[in-house]
Amino acid sequence: MDAALAGSFDHIGPAQLRDATRWYPDAGGKRLRPVMAMLACEAAGGQGEQALPIALAVELVHNFSLVHDDIMDRDATRRGRATVHVKWDEPTAILAGDVLFARAFEELSRIPDAEAHREAAALLSRAVLKLCEGQALDMAFEHVPMVSVGDYLTMIRGKTALLFEAATRGGALSSPKHSAAAVQALSTYGESFGMAFQIADDLLDATGDAKTLGKPWGSDIRAGKRTLLILEGQANSTAAQRGVIDRVLGKADATDADVASVVQVLRECGALARAEAVRDEHARAADKALDALPASPARDALRALNEWAVTRRS
Repeated sequence: MDAALAGSFDHIGPAQLRDATRWYPDAGGKRLRPVMAMLACEAAGGQGEQALPIALAVELVHNFSLVHDDIMDRDATRRGRATVHVKWDEPTAILAGDVLFARAFEELSRIPDAEAHREAAALLSRAVLKLCEGQALDMAFEHVPMVSVGDYLTMIRGKTALLFEAATRGGALSSPKHSAAAVQALSTYGESFGMAFQIADDLLDATGDAKTLGKPWGSDIRAGKRTLLILEGQANSTAAQRGVIDRVLGKADATDADVASVVQVLRECGALARAEAVRDEHARAADKALDALPASPARDALRALNEWAVTRRS
């Protein structure tokens, strides 16, 4: 998988664009989406390698989204190193993201069966569209007075969960032996996993540290992100506690002490516990979806990934 991903950039030119395009993939990352695509293929009765085109495509799209997200959010670090637009410049970063996007659909063209190729392209196109809609909502939420928990869940479903679903559904469809039941089970698993994963990510921004996160601690709070933690905090805190949240939320130059004061309020008013409960609800739905599949090492690995998503520290 890693060798195939690295080879995706060999013929890109000029050199600066090639280096910018491969900057995030070369930094490592979890490779969750491609691994899950290949495991889904195996869980649906196939061989993991049969899902390689969709696995590479979803990883390339994921990295494309990170490049553009970092420009929009003005983030300076990603995976412990400078973001693409900081290391080079914004025009180069935009082009690098576009190249990653184009390479994703080029990888899909390697699917030999015409109908399977059409289905995979439609699946990934829908995931990208929903990802863009989710990102637009995420940015809009920073500037509107009222955001509901339902609005937040719609946003993360598009921004995060549906690309995981594309990975697992695409992986299942890559198996020549797939059944409709397996495809549905793995689709549900991927979306539910993605919801739990994003809520866990929001929790980590508040409770983790810069060393394990690979980015500044509390960056969501400084950026004014309306995460589930913030929404629960605003809805369930006292006037004094809301004052602390409102004073710091969106303050780009907030100190670590400022962020810590918000996190303390979120803990005291139960917002952290409520966010954890919603995370766990989606994780349970992902685990339950796997019950429809026959026992296999791939199914066990998907269960383990789901458990990790809830307990991870980075």
